[in-house]
Amino acid sequence: MVADQSTKLWAERAQDGAVDMAHNPAAALGVVQGSATGLIVITLVVLACFALVVVPIAVRLRIPTWIPALVIGGGLANTLDRARFGVVRDFIRTPWAIVNVADLCVIAGVAFLIVLGLMRLSRSDRDPLPIPRTRAAADPVRPRRPPGRQHPIAVPVSPALRAARQS
Repeated sequence: MVADQSTKLWAERAQDGAVDMAHNPAAALGVVQGSATGLIVITLVVLACFALVVVPIAVRLRIPTWIPALVIGGGLANTLDRARFGVVRDFIRTPWAIVNVADLCVIAGVAFLIVLGLMRLSRSDRDPLPIPRTRAAADPVRPRRPPGRQHPIAVPVSPALRAARQS
């Protein structure tokens, strides 16, 4: 969000004409039309669904958390623009649209999620959606080891160190 808002501020202040600032009242790269309030509500609902459905799947697939964060951060940055100005400020001209850093973050995040998700699901050497297990979930009542029994990964202790610990 910080990168998006700061680059938009820079683009607005650029006086040399090298930056073409556009005010986009639509959403989803100009595909979805509507009032600013309606688009804010829709965006927040979509981001909430994304956080509740896609993010847990990404975690189970061991996709780095910064990738879904790109999507959520980009969506929130554009929502902030829409709430403040009623439009989203775009300034990066591409052959197909004028976009901003938040749009690029959303596009990159979705692309990474798709590619990494498909790569992880295509692996046949393990369960595609392993359920993370905590020690508490696997072992609600943790049994105690009998006195004198060593831990399975015990490190040998020298007699001198053992004597020092006992005193």
